Amino acid sequence: MRPAPSVARHARIAIAIFALLVASPLAPGAGEIANGAFTPAEIQKIIEGIQTLRGLKFRNKVALKYLTPAQVVRQIRADADHQNKAEIELDNKIGAMVGLFPAGTDIQSADIGMLRGQIAGLYDFRKKQMIIVERHGAQGVKLSESKRREATDVIAHELTHALQDQNFGIGAALEKAKEDDDRALALGAVAEGDATLSGFAYIAGRMDDEVLETFLKNIPAMEKEFAKRAGGVPLGIRAPFIFQYMDGARFVAAAYRRNGWAGVNALYKHPPESSEQILNPRAYFEHPAPPPRVRVAGYETGLKEWKKANEGTFGEVLLRVIIEANLGEHSPRAALAKAWDGDRVVVLKKSGAITLLWVIAFVSEASAANFAQVCEDALERLHGAKIAHRVERDSRAVLVIIGDAAKRSNDLVAQIWKKTTLSGAPLPN
Repeated sequence: MRPAPSVARHARIAIAIFALLVASPLAPGAGEIANGAFTPAEIQKIIEGIQTLRGLKFRNKVALKYLTPAQVVRQIRADADHQNKAEIELDNKIGAMVGLFPAGTDIQSADIGMLRGQIAGLYDFRKKQMIIVERHGAQGVKLSESKRREATDVIAHELTHALQDQNFGIGAALEKAKEDDDRALALGAVAEGDATLSGFAYIAGRMDDEVLETFLKNIPAMEKEFAKRAGGVPLGIRAPFIFQYMDGARFVAAAYRRNGWAGVNALYKHPPESSEQILNPRAYFEHPAPPPRVRVAGYETGLKEWKKANEGTFGEVLLRVIIEANLGEHSPRAALAKAWDGDRVVVLKKSGAITLLWVIAFVSEASAANFAQVCEDALERLHGAKIAHRVERDSRAVLVIIGDAAKRSNDLVAQIWKKTTLSGAPLPN
């Protein structure tokens, strides 16, 4: 099966290949590291220190590579070119159809524009090497204490990704998880939250309850700085990106609070499977259960001339982003996402036409009814008569059809309701 509609993948800059850190928002302005600012001995000291802090060992030597910002951008574009262009185009169309970003948005350019001038370091999971972004023409420049602290944070953060990869196979896990946007976001949040906390603790020189509380108190300021630096980038691209760092940091902090670094390491053996679990750590730690799974069916006969091109789960975070992208950031209606109880979107193609079948389950009929009205109004504003669309509700579930299939008879809707299931049980239940 091909990857799911990877709107989250765009926001991550293909996180299965790169895990990167925007210069630390705790001390803005560190976009790059001066050429030669860190000697090999100083890098080795950080390598040894992060191993001691995390209680993990590198199984292989971490290869270091120094690139300018322009070279990093070229490498990101080159890796993006390895993806199937038809799949990327399909992803772009899906995002535009649900209103995540304006139609015609150049996703790759928006991604890179958000990061250009801000990237300070990254770990390449595919090539197993750490890249430090340096500023040429500044050989021998002495960094100020605050700039050196920021740069050290970047290096410690990216070395943590290398530890994750060598000890837990996080690179392969992220690659596999990209078949489901929601699962991929959840795993990405673990990886980025862990690296963010580890980098902070390394700078602090220790890890204990006091450091943890200081870290948590700083997260709101970090969120504001992230949002500021990503200003002008469509919400559907930047919000999932920020989620992985900030909400991921809170989630990993909750794991550390329960059982120290052993609790963090345990996340990789039994990772969260949904963004809902990241947003609600107690749901993961105290009431562990697989997230609700929607299986969309019943359309096969009525749309037999259409072929399935893709399918996936948006999850609570992307549902919230979709609502805000259509109604405005911080819209009170975004709270409807908290009533998410599972969803699945199926993408069908016929020649050059695309149809989306999206079923979302909510925890109550009232929430489903509210979302159905919000969605219907948003789609009317978004597409009008240009693209056919239809929103139906049955009990606590909502069916959204966008594309030519929305013109079909009520029999199609009836069959979808009849055959679609939530965690194996009929809908509605």
